[in-house]
Amino acid sequence: DTSITVIFSFSACTGINDQTSSPRMVIFPNPTQGRVTIEVNGLTEDMNVQIKDLFGNKVADLIIPGKEGKPSVTADLSNLPKGIYFVCLNSSKHVITEKIVLE
Repeated sequence: DTSITVIFSFSACTGINDQTSSPRMVIFPNPTQGRVTIEVNGLTEDMNVQIKDLFGNKVADLIIPGKEGKPSVTADLSNLPKGIYFVCLNSSKHVITEKIVLE
């Protein structure tokens, strides 16, 4: 009969370290009827945003100018067929991709 003893010691454990320095892209409303706002938190440089269909075809190309706060851009997708699209953000150090549903 073998037993194992495990001892945990916590000192001033106040929560999980959230990486707030990582940029985040927020898309709303999602799902959308056509007009969407793409907002970026945590980046202050210019960002290239491409919207692609499920086959990887680029359907829109946008620029979000870098600034403090929450830089954003609005896109009108109402001329596109309903379906799933991907919003791809590229900056000099980051690549972020989020899904959007066009109803």
